[in-house]
Amino acid sequence: MWKKNFLAYMRLTEQKEASQGKLKTKVTTAKVITIRSPSKSKKSKTFKFTSSKSKDKREKSRDKEKLDKADDRQKDKIDKDKHLDKDKEKDHKKKDKDKKDKKEKSKDKEKDKDRKDKKEKVKQQSSINSEEVLELCSPVFGVSVSLATERSRCHDGLDLPLVVRDCIDYLQEYGLKNDQIYRVEPAKTRLQHFKRLYNNRERLTESDELDVATACGLMKLFLKELPEPVLTTDLITRFEEVASHPKVTKQQEEITLLLEQMPKCNKILLSWLLLHFDSVIQHEKYNKLNAQSLAMLLSPPLQMSHRLLVTLLCYCPTLFPDVQLVKYVPPITSSSPKLPDTPDEIQKELCKQESLLNQIHSEMNAGYVTKKREEQLWEVQRIITQLKRKLKTFERGKSEKSIDEVETNDDAVDSASRSQNTEKMATLNKPDGDSAKFQKVVALEITDNSISPKSNKDMPDVNKKFEEYVSVAPPNNTTEVMYMDEDTGLLMVSKSHPDYATLLRLQLENQELLAWKSQLQARISAERAEMLQLKQLLQQQMKNKTAAVATTTTTNSTQDNVISPAPGTEDYERIVEHFMRENALLENKKLMLAKEIFEENKQCIALQVELAMQKFSI
Repeated sequence: MWKKNFLAYMRLTEQKEASQGKLKTKVTTAKVITIRSPSKSKKSKTFKFTSSKSKDKREKSRDKEKLDKADDRQKDKIDKDKHLDKDKEKDHKKKDKDKKDKKEKSKDKEKDKDRKDKKEKVKQQSSINSEEVLELCSPVFGVSVSLATERSRCHDGLDLPLVVRDCIDYLQEYGLKNDQIYRVEPAKTRLQHFKRLYNNRERLTESDELDVATACGLMKLFLKELPEPVLTTDLITRFEEVASHPKVTKQQEEITLLLEQMPKCNKILLSWLLLHFDSVIQHEKYNKLNAQSLAMLLSPPLQMSHRLLVTLLCYCPTLFPDVQLVKYVPPITSSSPKLPDTPDEIQKELCKQESLLNQIHSEMNAGYVTKKREEQLWEVQRIITQLKRKLKTFERGKSEKSIDEVETNDDAVDSASRSQNTEKMATLNKPDGDSAKFQKVVALEITDNSISPKSNKDMPDVNKKFEEYVSVAPPNNTTEVMYMDEDTGLLMVSKSHPDYATLLRLQLENQELLAWKSQLQARISAERAEMLQLKQLLQQQMKNKTAAVATTTTTNSTQDNVISPAPGTEDYERIVEHFMRENALLENKKLMLAKEIFEENKQCIALQVELAMQKFSI
């Protein structure tokens, strides 16, 4: 057995050495040991102990095995670490992908939000941009006085920029007794804020309140930014020469002559400024400002010398005796509590509202359309309709009271005139008639000229002129006889009479105007008939629609319940707004065309009268 074990041990060692590559192949010669049966005699063989070299080899091989195992373990650990690192990297990559996906999703959401915000901002900025365009394209500051008055009108008929008038009104009420007037400068941000409000026509008297410093600063800024001085570049040198004139008596006369040469807007602006400065000087006890100190403060913005401003302040009350500083009352808005009560006040307010409406239309036609501007347009139109209705109620009340009196008076006058007509016609042929008889005859001939009282009411201008002519006393030649022309049916006088032409002209104008009136009445009656027909057609169509709707509801009740999608309310509102704008523009065009047609008809009547006058060789 020990031999087997030894051989096995040797084989193992050889295998190990062969695996390490250190040992070469050795041919071991071993004796062939024949295994015999125990019955046979065994030859004893000597036992050999292993040498020290073999022990060393074994120990070395064991050490190498341990080292190899340790290396294998380290390699395994390194491989495991690599696998773990790879797994970690994969996990990190997955996490990064997830984070990127989340970020992309959040970015998409943010982009959608940004798009919505941008759309809303674009809508908001469209109005802001249009207002900025309005401020850039049609400002009030830095423009000539005439342009400033056109762009910021005082709607009570005064040709003065609204900025200047608001500032003067405020200072006249609150600043005359203030010692800070024209001395203290306002904050720049507040000044620019009010400048923007006036450039955009957005200033509200209720919310945007002035103070003394801002009112003074605004007026100074407006005067500074004028492209030319108030006295104009052509005339300012001549004004300076007059101010330096040694003779004081001639100064006033020359200044008045120069003021007559100035444009109307500049003259009105100068008059209001000088009268306001004069009232400031009159309150010298409170504000401690005399003519010289005020001229020192205000001559630079007015672009004139100190001497010239002092001379203008000296002659101010005599230069502008008819000008009065009247406080401006702006047009009524929707926030105002009541409409005016008397017809005179209503007419004044109507004039203001119509001038405001014209200004808004001119700005919108120029392309400055904003939501605020559209809202203001609808508001002004609504106020105008309310005022017109109220005025009509007043007129109806007056007309109802006066109709009965007028009818009774007309009947009495007609009966008296017809009875006396024959008697008065006999006096026409007498040469010795008095002036009183002349007036009565003319009045009677007017009544016989087939002019109804209604036509006299409709054509007041011609009738007034005719009455003025009748009320005039006749000339010294009382022998002139008036007669009726059978061909034309006109009241005639001899051609040598001085009023022959005027009498003819007035009668011809009266005939033309009456013919125009009959044409208009015929058109009105035809249009009323058309309106009745259209109303009947509308009623028939409405009846047909109701019948059709009833039939469709009955059929739908038998069928399945199918809900039809309702039309978009937003689209409907947009369409309505679009048509409302178009209707407003068309109404404005209609008014303009009506005015043009009226003026053209007037010109045609004047030409026809001239042609008829030429027939009579005048």
